[in-house]
Amino acid sequence: MRRLVIAALLTGVAAVGACQCESPTAQVTPPNVDDAPPVEAAEFQSRLVDTACSSYRECDNDVFRGGVFHLFYLPVQMSFDDELPMDVVDESRALYDEVVADVEAQSPPMLPDDRCPDFAGLVTGFLGLDAGDVEQAIDDGKVDYDADAAGACIARIEALPSPCESDSRAVGDEFNMQQYRAVASRHESEIESHYEPCRQIFSGHLDEEQSCTYIYECAGGHCEWYEDDDTGRCGPERRGSWLVP
Repeated sequence: MRRLVIAALLTGVAAVGACQCESPTAQVTPPNVDDAPPVEAAEFQSRLVDTACSSYRECDNDVFRGGVFHLFYLPVQMSFDDELPMDVVDESRALYDEVVADVEAQSPPMLPDDRCPDFAGLVTGFLGLDAGDVEQAIDDGKVDYDADAAGACIARIEALPSPCESDSRAVGDEFNMQQYRAVASRHESEIESHYEPCRQIFSGHLDEEQSCTYIYECAGGHCEWYEDDDTGRCGPERRGSWLVP
């Protein structure tokens, strides 16, 4: 069995925090986004890429930035290894190889700011967030899209979470996954609250065992791919990931 590991993407930085290395910080109230303008499906991907990369550049905490990057990078890498979904892999393999080369040229390995749009484009492509894919899924009755929630999500991404206020430079071997986990663990509840609107954007309609391509199509928020299958299949309920109901 081969599973589509993109279900691990966009789970929020708290997913890195399996290690409870330090006591969590006090809850920080996320900014009010009630007045955020809606974002329609046709522009969601471009707005998401632009806003996420702007926030990535503005964040002063390299440990936090590195944790966010690796949270997204690892499942993308595994998806290329599994060649799933095949059309997305074939379409973006050359760009992926270029980004990886630039990341590995850094010491420690880090996504260069100018490569963020390319990498974010890869991530959103694997998630099926290309405007055409989302609009087709809506037209096919596979998913409902909430433009107001999308607008609130974009506004929250634009507002930097508190870990970014700490100026922390990355230096050589001192920069490692243990540090990523420690930062994520300390700020887990804040991160979950900060990006809460992003969980409300998609409401999938496909039931368990129905054919799927992307996780947002499934009512349970989980699309699995099995060897020799031409499409994925909706799996058991796995809620909690952002961009997943």
